[in-house]
Amino acid sequence: MCNTVKACLINARSLRNKFSDLETLAALENYHIIGITESWLNSANRDFLAEYNLPGYDMFSCERQDRIGGGVLLYVKASLQPTIFKTDKINNIDSVFLHLRVRSKKIVIGLVYRPPAQNISSDKNLQDQITEISNNFDTVICGDFNLPVNSWGSPLNSRSGQDLYNSLLDCSLKQHVQQPTRGDNILDLVLSTNDDLISNVNIGPEFSNSDHKIVSFNINLQVYKDSVSNEEVFIYKEGDYEILKLILAATDRNAELGESNIEESWAKFKYILENAVKSCIPMRKRRPCKRNKPKWWTNQTESQLLKKNRAYRKYLISQNEGDKLEYDRIPKKLIKQSKKNLEMYIASVTKSSPKEF
Repeated sequence: MCNTVKACLINARSLRNKFSDLETLAALENYHIIGITESWLNSANRDFLAEYNLPGYDMFSCERQDRIGGGVLLYVKASLQPTIFKTDKINNIDSVFLHLRVRSKKIVIGLVYRPPAQNISSDKNLQDQITEISNNFDTVICGDFNLPVNSWGSPLNSRSGQDLYNSLLDCSLKQHVQQPTRGDNILDLVLSTNDDLISNVNIGPEFSNSDHKIVSFNINLQVYKDSVSNEEVFIYKEGDYEILKLILAATDRNAELGESNIEESWAKFKYILENAVKSCIPMRKRRPCKRNKPKWWTNQTESQLLKKNRAYRKYLISQNEGDKLEYDRIPKKLIKQSKKNLEMYIASVTKSSPKEF
């Protein structure tokens, strides 16, 4: 049992060339929930969502229709048992809402991207949707709402979104982000139905070359750790295939299958084959998936990235220009070099070990 769910919110400004940075962040921090706004993915014409899978996570996507930009991706650890919470689609708003199973009750988590200069009708529908969900469930909603303010509660630095902003200020939801997330403005929000539901909100650094800072926070819930599967799988490399061949060769196919219709023949054939396989190939319980690091990951890469994180935390405290230079000095090229080394290795062993490819 663990008492906190680690989560983060990232505005990617296109994930296509930054997925390695996301893999790195997930491996270093081991978040339970990762929300990506402005994913800019287009699985209808250009992208395959499978390319953006993270090991150990279930992925949920909402893409911008008919134009470039926008979109959200929500990654949730499978141990939280995420399922889709159905909501009505709002024009020009990208969102995903999920039920998470937390011990004996459910909580709703939502991820929203609201483009700037939104029309009043869409804002009203978004506010109504948020109100409806939060009135009926324990709820956490995060995302980029593009409601620029220097501090939460100050006048809005935008001509659009005034009604939505005022509604969020007046509603019962608690907004937890109190520092700018892009330039001098708070754009990325974390809202909850319960003040005590969210803790340890931290801002920064910026994600890759996006101009938005990462928002990390804890959701204070008791959740079960990853469970061990009871599913059994075959250990094919330890199978006795000579005995399997003898068993199948000794089967009188004409007697077993000849008088049946096609459905009965298939059922009998499957029964014979499965029994033969089970008698010749041992089984074991499926091992839990513990790999949350990409294959190109090395100890040197991890050491340098941890060092870079420590340098950034030091700079946040000191605001010293020398500490910022130290943070900027630590190279990020190690990731590219590690990926290149892996690709060269795969290319060199493709003939002798085709599984590597």
